[in-house]
Amino acid sequence: MCNNLSEMIASGLQISEVFNMVCTESRKEVIKESMHNVQRNIERGETIYESIKKFSNIYPLFMIQMIKIGEESGKLEIVLKELSEYYAKRHKTFNKIKAALSYPIMVLITSILMLTFLMMKIVPEFTGILSSTGGNIPILTSTILWFFTFFKDKFFITNLVLIIAMFILYKFSKTFKGKIYFDRLKLSFPIIGNIYSKFLVSEFSKSLALLISAGIPIIKALDICVSTIQNKVLEQKVQNSIRNIRKGESIYVSFKKQGIGNPTFLNLIRIGEICGTLESMLFKISSIFEYEVEDRLKKMVNFIEPVTILILAVFIGVVVVGALLPIFNITDSID
Repeated sequence: MCNNLSEMIASGLQISEVFNMVCTESRKEVIKESMHNVQRNIERGETIYESIKKFSNIYPLFMIQMIKIGEESGKLEIVLKELSEYYAKRHKTFNKIKAALSYPIMVLITSILMLTFLMMKIVPEFTGILSSTGGNIPILTSTILWFFTFFKDKFFITNLVLIIAMFILYKFSKTFKGKIYFDRLKLSFPIIGNIYSKFLVSEFSKSLALLISAGIPIIKALDICVSTIQNKVLEQKVQNSIRNIRKGESIYVSFKKQGIGNPTFLNLIRIGEICGTLESMLFKISSIFEYEVEDRLKKMVNFIEPVTILILAVFIGVVVVGALLPIFNITDSID
């Protein structure tokens, strides 16, 4: 949407006409309705910022503030172009993270479904035959069967407990304490936590760089950036840093006290402050961390695939052996 707005405004079309065209092109009903209202408000004399601010439940605060900056500076099409690139890169990174996690999850679900069918339908037939011939059911097979039979017999209770537990966790995750707990948990995960932390720093640096480049004072830029952070732990750290900066501390010292970012991030911030090139340093930080996130994701996918296959091979092997033992015992009893 930002890209379309930028190109249409750059082509010289009237603002109300631009929003009318975006409104007709949009597939999402919510976006279409909001754009239609924005267009009507602009025709009544409101600015784009004043109009779109009324839909802060749909559009992010960062985008709304950048539009305001673009209008005030007379560089709206440039700001919208930057927003388009910003959200396009963000969407691309999110898709890479989803792709990295989707393969092992799909393999795991498929394997569980296949094994459940095997143990619930096929193996009991053989164990029934073995029992009727007077043979003994192997301990491994009986243990696995007990596990599956338990969940089959207690299907309603186990699922009810699971649904209640998930509902409680969901409600807890919506509370402030819950958000803090789960966001801290995300950062503490081995390997994934490090990637997630660098992703957050990359997004934060890029947002802050865009705001500073648009002429926003550093404290106001940080205040706006807080709303774009998707992690309550980092959000609190940045808010604490803002309070310290207002008291006269440098960005580097306040960030270091709060433990924001790694040494590379902090050193580049310090250099940017000393040399007066904070904006370019933040863009550089964003690029460095974005590359590291992509590189780590590739390595993680390459690592996860064989490990997932190995774990599933061991698990399936145990179940298959448990399923085949009754067949061997039936053959022995016939002999």
